[in-house]
Amino acid sequence: MPRSAQRKQLPSSAIYPDSQSPKAPVRIQAVIDNSYVSKPFYRMINIEKACPIVSRTTERGLEVLAFMHPSAGNQFVKGTIEKGEQPRNAAERELLEESGLVCPCAMEPLGSLPIGPDRTLWHFFAWHSSGLPDRWHHAAEDDFGHTFAFFWHPIKSPLNENWHPIFHEAFQFFASRLRAP
Repeated sequence: MPRSAQRKQLPSSAIYPDSQSPKAPVRIQAVIDNSYVSKPFYRMINIEKACPIVSRTTERGLEVLAFMHPSAGNQFVKGTIEKGEQPRNAAERELLEESGLVCPCAMEPLGSLPIGPDRTLWHFFAWHSSGLPDRWHHAAEDDFGHTFAFFWHPIKSPLNENWHPIFHEAFQFFASRLRAP
């Protein structure tokens, strides 16, 4: 076989920097010595999520902030913790990017839980707010410019079919840990 057609082992760092590594196996192609090499590439990365839970107390009881995603149903604010970022800082960043809110104090940790079929570790933090509107819209900075419609969900009401199952898991976890001040 000519040298230019030989398959060579590629270092994983040459294909995906750590921050962009796929979690699932993918087929990659690379040009080596003017020929294409195609092989399966497996690399697992540790992805964790931060989920800031904003709550408020009204005459109806304790409520938590949620939003309607234009293509993915009802959700709570959450996002990926970036490499080297602390979970609490990620929660504050995600809250700003997805809702436009800045928490005026340190969020209280509620705990962590593996969620979803991949058992991704979610870290939950709470902020009990006051003075926020009942509803608003925000163009997210990190979701391809989608505009999210924010609303308050009563903590005593179960989630319905408009919520993805991962948010049902999250809600069950944090609902019992939230307390009105």
